[in-house]
Amino acid sequence: MKILENLWYGNINPVENYLTDNKQFSQLSKQVVQDEEELFPLLSDKAMKAYEQLAESRSIRAQVSECEAFTAGFRLGVRMMLEITEKT
Repeated sequence: MKILENLWYGNINPVENYLTDNKQFSQLSKQVVQDEEELFPLLSDKAMKAYEQLAESRSIRAQVSECEAFTAGFRLGVRMMLEITEKT
């Protein structure tokens, strides 16, 4: 695994709870919980299993996407730092 991926996945002193101060994220998280609480009683066992599989797939997709965005942003930042040190 590459160092940035290790950093992202928490193998190297990760920054935990990086969204704890983000009010929009917090509000959206609460809304998701409320929406699920309304939805779950309406679902059959089969529908609930399908929903859980969908939620798991979306979670994995988000993790992959966030890791890619993190590494791309980090690389961009490093390139910007290198550019600053170059003589013109």
